[in-house]
Amino acid sequence: MTVAPGLYEIMFGFYSKKKPTVQLLVNGEPCLSAINSASYVIHHSSGKLKSTSKHKEGNIAGLTLIDFVALPARARISISFSGESSAEGFLGLRKL
Repeated sequence: MTVAPGLYEIMFGFYSKKKPTVQLLVNGEPCLSAINSASYVIHHSSGKLKSTSKHKEGNIAGLTLIDFVALPARARISISFSGESSAEGFLGLRKL
């Protein structure tokens, strides 16, 4: 949970054999989504996520995102992940 309202940098990354679907939730509502498709970030936002050719070692680049959000006071931040159970990931949040 964040305490102060304001601008925050949000970053996350998930690594698995197949690209997952990831949603950032603010107070239980979807704020942005990184989906496994022709790969757009839906928000609603800036970048596109696009795969290049397959690497012989698998998906080494993962599904990553850096974006900026304006959060209200006492915002609850959570991630919804849909993908392989053996996936690894991280979430970072920084007040600007």
